Amino acid sequence: MERFALTNIGETVSETEFRKGIIISLNEETDKAEVESGGELYSFVPLFYKCSGEETAAPDGSVKGAAGAFSAGDEVILCFVRGNPLVIGFPGGAKPCFTHRVGYRADDGWFIAPEGEIIPDEFISSEDFGKRYQIAEPLADNGGYALTTETEIVDECLSHTKHLFSLDGNILAETASYTDACKVDEWGQWFSLYRQALYAGFSLCFYEYTDVFIIDGRTWTVDRSYRLGTGTEFDEASAFHEHWEIYPRYSGERMRSINPFYGGRNSEGEFVLGSCVTGTNEEDTEFIVYLYGKSGLLKHVFPCTGGRVDLGMGEAAAVGVIVKVRKGGENGVEES
Repeated sequence: MERFALTNIGETVSETEFRKGIIISLNEETDKAEVESGGELYSFVPLFYKCSGEETAAPDGSVKGAAGAFSAGDEVILCFVRGNPLVIGFPGGAKPCFTHRVGYRADDGWFIAPEGEIIPDEFISSEDFGKRYQIAEPLADNGGYALTTETEIVDECLSHTKHLFSLDGNILAETASYTDACKVDEWGQWFSLYRQALYAGFSLCFYEYTDVFIIDGRTWTVDRSYRLGTGTEFDEASAFHEHWEIYPRYSGERMRSINPFYGGRNSEGEFVLGSCVTGTNEEDTEFIVYLYGKSGLLKHVFPCTGGRVDLGMGEAAAVGVIVKVRKGGENGVEES
């Protein structure tokens, strides 16, 4: 049981009040809400609500993962202690927390994967989807990854640039490139950061590592490694090789599109969903889905053509999203 320091029990009890309110918006990362009650709007209200019964409340009263139990529009019970509100539950009694699953949008419905997995095992019509699930918001495109450069002018033609790839100020990799402005040549190694996310302590990003090597005045090669960074590690999603002569030759797969990151929570804890489409220079060939959580990185590759992915039980758009099970939605019943 959580304990709170009380300087005067009688005074504290007399200054405790319970009211009903309506959830206006939620922050699933901080487990706080914006709540309207009695015509007043309260921001950053901690959600004091335990999903498994084992969580520990933060000093401000918020419980990690509690936001999974609530949705905008929910009627809730607020406990005001000396004017400071806490969301402590629902008027009708306790409700289960949401579980988050991977969903893929089809033409006339959705394919849904089991909890904690990537490969779908059921199809839900658009009508039934609205009764049983809702789509989570994608994560903001921000985090702790950063690219910095330091350029040194060697002479009137040549310059040297050091490229630093870092996470939360710690250098993950360092490369160097060279530019000859007189010959209009550039070679060496560098990075390109495409998209990143920070959620529940997990840092992820999609980035490109490029290596250019000049063989002679007419021939050079370009190798591009497309990667999903997970903390200080990475998984190579695809690689593309370019051999430049009079007529360039290409081989391998490049990153063709990158979808937003999504954060979720299931019985194993928080996780992040990421997905991308890779392909040749002419067409899409693969759709890659990543789940990254406390148990590590889970990855699956689906065939993909023209932005459509073959899930093994039907086709869907090549985008993975997080869907949340509605309270009471496991049996197809939407609660008011």
